Amino acid sequence: ADFEPRRPRPGTTTAAGAPGEAYPQDVYEEVLRHVGFERVASTLPALGGADAGSNPAHLLGVRARRTMAALGFAEGIHYAFHERAADQAFPALVLTGAPLALANPLSDRYAVLRRSLVPNLVAAAEFNARHGAAGVRLFELGRLFPGGAAEEIDALAAVAGGPAGEPWDRPSPCDLLDLKGAFEALLAALPAGPFEACAAELPGVTSGTGAQWLAPGNLVVGWFGRVERAEVPFELFAGELLLSRLAVEPRPRRVVAPSRLPSVLADLTLTHALELTWSELAGAIAAMPVEHLAGFRIKDRYQGEGVPAGAVATTITFEYNAGERSLTQEEVNERQGRLAAELERRFGVAREGPR
Repeated sequence: ADFEPRRPRPGTTTAAGAPGEAYPQDVYEEVLRHVGFERVASTLPALGGADAGSNPAHLLGVRARRTMAALGFAEGIHYAFHERAADQAFPALVLTGAPLALANPLSDRYAVLRRSLVPNLVAAAEFNARHGAAGVRLFELGRLFPGGAAEEIDALAAVAGGPAGEPWDRPSPCDLLDLKGAFEALLAALPAGPFEACAAELPGVTSGTGAQWLAPGNLVVGWFGRVERAEVPFELFAGELLLSRLAVEPRPRRVVAPSRLPSVLADLTLTHALELTWSELAGAIAAMPVEHLAGFRIKDRYQGEGVPAGAVATTITFEYNAGERSLTQEEVNERQGRLAAELERRFGVAREGPR
């Protein structure tokens, strides 16, 4: 377009200059000059909030993953949703009304947000078995969606079944006590507790094999048991823990130097009523003031020929160590005899001869 340049009137002048703080960064620079550039950190500050990486929930998850990996479990990662039938297939510890449904799911297999990690893990175990796996050890750490306005909850689930390891070095197939022991090792490593395993009838779990993890106050924080229906050629066991409900507190670690002298091991077989649990028996032994008793562990539980109906023979290995001197066999026999007599008196158990 045509235009005419505007010319100043004769005798007038126009002054122009850049402002001192044209942008916010200019203000920051002036403040930093006043404070001192040497006081500015050379690295960026740590992130806050959910992405900080050092919050308690994140550290708990890291510790749980490392522990499960050390126990021989491989981590599985699944979508955060599954089919509606799976929502009711196993014990759900966070049910709050109806599950949260997806508005536009890819298929019926991904219809609702999960309220348990177990269904997808069982499906993964079946997938591996169909492709020739002789055994599985899987775990998953993820978030559950209770439904309604309830907050999301972090949980860890595991499935195990069949023999583990290489074909040339496979132990006996996994059983219920193996999975229970894995959860106990996990709780001890976090550390969290104390928790008690109490028998319970649970959906999707074979009757007589289910149990719940109870915190003080009978708060249910998890469960485990044998999966009732699974398309695998071996017994499959599953369980789940609600990490968000675990009261995890740092505990001082007690380190005891090993003895310079070897320990003396002695086995004791007790035939007792089936209702007497190992936890009760172990608690009683731990409370006994047995001199030089360095530890004990369960060796075997036997039901069958030679054991009356409704009873079980429990074999326990006791470890004796005097620290700075060797124990004689007579000393070990004397301590073992007193311990067995006390167990018989308190629980009505009877020692059984070699079988």
